[in-house]
Amino acid sequence: MSNELQGRLKRYLRPFAKLLAYLFAAFVLINTIMWAVLLIYNEDVKKYFVARLNQQLNTRLEIDNVDLGFWKTFPDASIELTNVRMHHGKPYEAAGYFLRAEHVLFTFGWLDFLKGEYTAKAILIENGDLNILSDKSGKINYDVIKKNVNDEAETFHFEIERLALRNIELNISLEKEDFFWKSSIAKAEASGAFESAEYDLSIDSELFTQNLSTGSVKWIDEKACEIACRLKVNRESGDYSFSEGKVRIAQTTIGLGGRIIILDEGVEMGLKLEGEDLDIASFISLLPEEYSKYTNDYESSGRFYAHADIKGLWTEALNPGVKIEFGITDGSVNYKPEDVQISEVNLNGEFSNGQRKSMKTSFLKLKDFRFKMKGGLSEGNLLLSDFDEMLIDSRFKSDLDLAEVSTFFASGNLQELAGKARLNMKISGALGGFLNKEGFVKQRPDAEGSIELTGVSFKIAGDTLGYRQLNSRIRFNRQDVLIEQLSGYAGKTDFKADGRFENFFGYLLSNDQALGVSAHVQSKDVFLDELVSKTNSSDEGQYNLKLSPRLVLNLNVRIEKLKFRRFAAQGISGKIDLRGRILKANQVRFRT
Repeated sequence: MSNELQGRLKRYLRPFAKLLAYLFAAFVLINTIMWAVLLIYNEDVKKYFVARLNQQLNTRLEIDNVDLGFWKTFPDASIELTNVRMHHGKPYEAAGYFLRAEHVLFTFGWLDFLKGEYTAKAILIENGDLNILSDKSGKINYDVIKKNVNDEAETFHFEIERLALRNIELNISLEKEDFFWKSSIAKAEASGAFESAEYDLSIDSELFTQNLSTGSVKWIDEKACEIACRLKVNRESGDYSFSEGKVRIAQTTIGLGGRIIILDEGVEMGLKLEGEDLDIASFISLLPEEYSKYTNDYESSGRFYAHADIKGLWTEALNPGVKIEFGITDGSVNYKPEDVQISEVNLNGEFSNGQRKSMKTSFLKLKDFRFKMKGGLSEGNLLLSDFDEMLIDSRFKSDLDLAEVSTFFASGNLQELAGKARLNMKISGALGGFLNKEGFVKQRPDAEGSIELTGVSFKIAGDTLGYRQLNSRIRFNRQDVLIEQLSGYAGKTDFKADGRFENFFGYLLSNDQALGVSAHVQSKDVFLDELVSKTNSSDEGQYNLKLSPRLVLNLNVRIEKLKFRRFAAQGISGKIDLRGRILKANQVRFRT
């Protein structure tokens, strides 16, 4: 390297060398000042701080060690408490602690040492557990900070503007309210000028919730969660206004906006919740365990949206107004054990608790819902209102393959269901109080339309007799259900019938509802051996008719042939009445 080049490098590097020297000198000076401050003030500050901290608390505090330092929180100074145990606030009594942590740091400006005035601005709590508890009598453990402490004359003040948690196990157990929340907080931070009358509040947290439940319902179970909120707070009016809010549970994110005002008589709500472009499968995964167990065999896809508004005063006696709008676009649901699918699911829905914000004025509306199965398309509208009486107003059309429907949905008492059904129905009226104490219909919604059955077959649980090749047109005219040209087989016995059936589907789908039948019945061949069975009696001559005790019959009968063991008859006609397990036959004629 030439002498000229070396000279140039020296000229260029000389300013940088001076800067590094100055920085090093400043570093040494700052370290010297800090160490001097530590040596001069260390013990006095630690003793004074612990004394002031205890003055602020309403419970006993145990600390293994107290250190004064700078480097962990540079450029601020800090007082670090090691192995902290804060006991439960009185009058709550139980084993354990309100707070237990390996480290608790209080930070403040290091120039405060030089001024002799110390103001704690931030708190960091690491590696521990926080327990917020109440017993069944309402005693709480979190009343740990004294109210109205006069510290104007003190030189050590708490004006916290930042609270941070790291690796904290949170356990909230409020027995009186029947509320429980257990989470592992990886990190959480709240910042704001908490002592000011008005301030901006920021909340950010990452946690894993093991359990969040109310009563017997577990709302969140083993889910990762994130919370990010920005609020404007007015302490004097109790006003908390969201400028930004987001809550993520697993893969589902809900936006949060609006405001709440905390009043003496309750909470004035004005919240908005927004869920855009949600995934159905992720949303269903958030269902409480007692509901999600019914969906474990189903997988779903498609998009889901939901918007909720909560407005009004919330007290023990009053509910706020709730309005929820939701919908599904291009959804599908697959029943995994049988690979049966509902596809092209689309709907728009709305829920509200109405003008009086009660069950009486609540309603649920499903608009333009439609879906497809192999049997065909189903579409319609549904309105449920007055949740005390459960009023229904529904219109729907549907072409169904009953075997597919039976596979996809649990069919209760119906087994081996097959055949086709075409529905074109309008139903309106009250579903509440559907049956009287005896199990008969006392009130029924008005129904109009028809159901056409083609080639239907099924068995009823507990009955060895099978029903097959059922064909009929069922017409609904308000509260009259008319059966037109019902034909089929019960075992080997054929039948044709026209008449009126009361509570036909209620009988098929339940264990306690009655079926009332008034009809004209014809048959070519009746095999009575299939319709009766031997009793457990030792008398071989006794038999029971295999008829449900829930049947109420009023029949005009014509039978061409009837066989029972070695007995045979032809040209049978007459009237048969069955009620309360008492069978009566009138005007009976036959040839044998």
